Amino acid sequence: MMPLSIAVIPWGLVAGSMAMNTGLSVAQAIAMSAVIFAGAAQLVSLGLVMAGASFATIMVTVFFLTAQHFIYALTLRGDIAKHKLLTRVGLGFLLTDEFFALVSPFDQSTFNRWYALGVGLCMYVGWNIFTLLGVVLGKNMEAVHTWWQGEVAQAFAGQPSHPVMQALMPHASAYGIEQRHLLAVIEGCRMDLEQTRYLDFAGLARYCHLVAGVVGEVAARIFGQTQDATTAYAHKLGLAFQLTNIIRDVGEDARRGRVYLPLDEMKRFSVTVDDLFEARQTDDFRKLMEFQIERAEHYYAQALAQLPASDRKTQRPGLIMAAIYRDVLDVIKAEGCLVLKQRTSLTPLRKLWLAGLTWVRS
Repeated sequence: MMPLSIAVIPWGLVAGSMAMNTGLSVAQAIAMSAVIFAGAAQLVSLGLVMAGASFATIMVTVFFLTAQHFIYALTLRGDIAKHKLLTRVGLGFLLTDEFFALVSPFDQSTFNRWYALGVGLCMYVGWNIFTLLGVVLGKNMEAVHTWWQGEVAQAFAGQPSHPVMQALMPHASAYGIEQRHLLAVIEGCRMDLEQTRYLDFAGLARYCHLVAGVVGEVAARIFGQTQDATTAYAHKLGLAFQLTNIIRDVGEDARRGRVYLPLDEMKRFSVTVDDLFEARQTDDFRKLMEFQIERAEHYYAQALAQLPASDRKTQRPGLIMAAIYRDVLDVIKAEGCLVLKQRTSLTPLRKLWLAGLTWVRS
């Protein structure tokens, strides 16, 4: 029982902080866990609310997400039906995947309602405690962001306190890692926590710059960059990588309530947010994704054109990643851009072949 109770810790923290990011009050966030008590349903519904999904979309999604509880209830009916109404209602409310796993092995002769209630209440109390901690964490997210900014400044002043910064700082100078690099990544992470939609490509490009372009710049230095012009290559390549991730993960992100595709471009191609949430693979959606793929390919081409010949060997790791990522785009396009219902990936053998080929050619 205790291992399963421990397993709710990360999900409770996420649910609580996510509720705060959605705009719920502290009381509403706590009440949601206390009254609904359905982890996956809470997380998905909060994501859909953040994305502006309709009430009908939320209800239908949650219904199918939790449909297994009908089977659980039918399985346990013979054990529970003989008890009083209050007991039946209580056990029904506490019914979760974990509850079913621990209680279902018992038959009518060995079923113990007190054990079942103990299992359910243990999960319920744990869920609500860690949801509350998540609420506190979400409420103090701004303080966390400010703390990390201060920690970075303090580290570059020679006084790091966090173990990560203590491990990083001895290598920062050798690899040209600057304070602005880390502050940019922190800002990008903040955007991921607070923003789930982008109105246009300019806004998305800024996000990509913070979480991928700056990372590309640092990576190029670590790989052994010798020419200043390689920095421009690294930024363009990082942008292309992030756009590829967004294209590949459209369906997965939608199921988490996130939409990275620019809304003005979705409107231009007659694709709605609900189309993404309900995984409607329409011809308009295919055209939208082909447009996204074309833009990503444009940035790959720009990046490779800006890489100085003298740095091609030092930048082999990035070139290998580019070959693999571009092949992913080719596969997605060849399959009809079915990214709402599947996540495209290459086989290890295919990746090894592309890596070897790129290494030889560079």
